[in-house]
Amino acid sequence: MVLEFIYFDLHSFIYYTLSYTVITNKTVNYNFWRLARYFVSLPAKKETAMKKSIIVMMMALLMVACSTLTPAEKAERQAKVAQAVKKALSERHYKVGISMMYPPRGKAVNVSPDYSLEVKGDTLISYLPYFGRAYNVPYGGGKGLNFTAPISEYSSEKGRKGATQVTIKVTNEEDIYTYLLEIYDTGSISVDVRSRERESIRYSGNMEGIESGK
Repeated sequence: MVLEFIYFDLHSFIYYTLSYTVITNKTVNYNFWRLARYFVSLPAKKETAMKKSIIVMMMALLMVACSTLTPAEKAERQAKVAQAVKKALSERHYKVGISMMYPPRGKAVNVSPDYSLEVKGDTLISYLPYFGRAYNVPYGGGKGLNFTAPISEYSSEKGRKGATQVTIKVTNEEDIYTYLLEIYDTGSISVDVRSRERESIRYSGNMEGIESGK
């Protein structure tokens, strides 16, 4: 008797939750909702009631979690992200989490989430993987693109498609580097690295510490 009551109570809650979600969010997959209603309408059996309740509950939670934002909510979020990107650039304090590397030859490569590029005022912290030709570097490859160095030149200007173009120049005991960043209001960033002693290489990632505006 208690089990049947719990079964009914859970199913009633899930059914109305699903109904409310569909009414308030018209982008929800209607077939998914119909499937959930099918599970709710199945006859209750003591040996399977709780299992079915758990299945339907998981479906309801998944649908609510995956529901998309309304156009107004999405626009508001994009505006907040764009403002956060603008603030970080004006303060010259931001970190790029690198997700992809594009070597001079071969296919793009997914990289470890540990790799990053950080601007902290007048300092550049470069921690990037590298694949390409080196012309005149210390034995064993040297530091590569893993170093911390003072920024000798920093410039910023508006580029194509509303992106901000940032040029950073640094020098260490091994090479002279130019980092070309293309930063979008969504927080996505493309990074080109050029140096005298190594082939150019490109990366892409996102500004950390802000919610994606895509």
